[in-house]
Amino acid sequence: MNGKRRQLIKGLGSLSLLGVTGIGAYSSEVGALTGGSILSPATNPQGVKVSGNTIRLGIIGFGIRGEQLVRSSGFATPEWKKNAASAAKKNKNDHRLEDLTNQPSLNIEYRGVCDLFDVRAKSALKTVGKGAKRYSHYKELLHSDEIDAVIIATPDHWHAPMVIEAMEAGKHVYVEKCLTRTEQEAYQVYDAVKKSGLVLQLGHQLRHTESYHAAKEIIDKGLLGKITLIQTNSNRNSANGAWVYNIHSKASPKTIDWQQFNLPGVDMPFDADRFFRWRKYWDYGTGLCGDLMTHDFDAINQIMGIGIPESVVASGGNYFWKDGREVPDVLQVTMEYPSKGFTYHYSATQANERHRPNIIMGSDATMEIGSKMAVYPDPRSKRFEEKLASGKMNPDVPIVSSEKRPEVDGVSSATTKYFEKKGMLHTYQNGKRMDPTYLHIREWLDCIRNGGIPSCNIEQAFHEAVAAHMAVKSYREKRQVTWDEGSRRIV
Repeated sequence: MNGKRRQLIKGLGSLSLLGVTGIGAYSSEVGALTGGSILSPATNPQGVKVSGNTIRLGIIGFGIRGEQLVRSSGFATPEWKKNAASAAKKNKNDHRLEDLTNQPSLNIEYRGVCDLFDVRAKSALKTVGKGAKRYSHYKELLHSDEIDAVIIATPDHWHAPMVIEAMEAGKHVYVEKCLTRTEQEAYQVYDAVKKSGLVLQLGHQLRHTESYHAAKEIIDKGLLGKITLIQTNSNRNSANGAWVYNIHSKASPKTIDWQQFNLPGVDMPFDADRFFRWRKYWDYGTGLCGDLMTHDFDAINQIMGIGIPESVVASGGNYFWKDGREVPDVLQVTMEYPSKGFTYHYSATQANERHRPNIIMGSDATMEIGSKMAVYPDPRSKRFEEKLASGKMNPDVPIVSSEKRPEVDGVSSATTKYFEKKGMLHTYQNGKRMDPTYLHIREWLDCIRNGGIPSCNIEQAFHEAVAAHMAVKSYREKRQVTWDEGSRRIV
C-alpha cells in the first residue's frame, strides 16, 4: 500500500473504504474535497464530561421509556439485571449487563420519582436507591428543594405543562419527544425555556450516533453534489410496534391515578387501553408524526440543518389495526423546502417489517444512513463520469462506508431490531460500544454543570415540534399547510 493510500485511510478514522477501485476513486475526488480527512465518528464533538458536582434528579414517568432512560443513566431495575445476567450466560455475545456495569458514572442521584401507577412507582424506588422519595403529584416533585433537574418521560399531553412549570421552578429539563402535543404548546414551551435560561435537552439520542456524525461531515464537504430528495421510513409489523402494549394485571382505578392522568377539566371513565396505549389517541399524542417520524426528522436536521419545512402535505389512514385507534397506521408526509431546493419525504406502515434505509439523494451520490452509513456514486454523476466510464468506480459499490457493526445483543423483539437498525441503541466512541441515550443524558448534565448549549436544545426541539404539528394538521384537516415565518405560525 502506498503512502497516499495510508494517509487517506488514516484520515478516515473509523470509516472503512470498500474495494480497491473505491479507494482509488475516493482518494482523488474526496481527498480534494476534504483535504484528506473526515471526522472520525469515534470522536466526541460535544466534548461532554462526566466529572462535576453531584446533580440531584427527579424522574417523572417510569413507563417503558422512563425505565430505559433511568437505566441508560446507570440505574437498572433488579428484574432487568437478573434477565440480562441470565441472557449473558446463555449467549456469550450478550454484553448488555457488562456494558452497563462498565459505563462511567454520571455522578447523579435520583431524589424523586413520580408515576401515576403504583406498580411502576414502587419499581422506580427499588431501582434508583434509598435516597429517593415518591411524589404523588408532579407539582410536588418540581417544587422540591431536593431536586436540581428532571427527566420527563410521560405521555405527550403532559410535556408542555411539566416543562413550563419546571422552568418556572428553576429546574433543568430532559424531556422525551415529541416536545409537545399541540402547536400552541410548542410556542408556549419555547418562550418559557428562552425566558428561563435553563438547560433543556429533547430526547433524540441519534445526536450521538457515530454514523450521523460522519454523514454530516461528508455532506458538508459536498460529496453528494446537489441534494434534491431525502427519504426516511418506519416499518413495523407487531402489536408492540403498533403501540398495543401489555395492560398490567394490577391496573385498576385503585392503583392508577386516572384523574391526574387526564388534563384538568377532562371527565372520562377509567380506560386502561388509553392509559397504557395512549399513543393510539389524539388526546394524548401525535401518532406516527411525533413518535417515529420525529426521530428521522431530527436526524436529518442534525446532518443538514433543514429547519422547519415551508409546506407540508400528509395522507394515510387506519388500514390494518382495527382496534379503535384514532391515529393512522399508514402515513405519508411530504415536506417541501423550495428555498433550499429539496423535498423531504417520510413514509410509515405498522403492518410490514421490511427494513428500508433512510436515503439522501444528491446529483453525484446517494447516502444510506442508519446504524451504518454508505455512499454510492450515481451512475449519471458528472463529477465521477470519467471514473464510472473507465470502470474504476461502480455504482453498486460504496465509495465510503462506516464500519460494519454487530446486531444488538440478545435481540428480544422486532421493535428492538427496528431501533438497532436506526442506530438508536448502540454507537462507538474511541472503539468502545456506548449507549447513545447515555451520551445524550451526559451531554445535558455537562451543560448544567459547566454551561453550554446541548445538541438538541430548544431551537432544535422547536423545529421538531413544528414539523410534527404541520404533519398532524395536514393529515387531520386533509390539506396542505404552510409555515409563516413572519408570524411564526402554521397556516
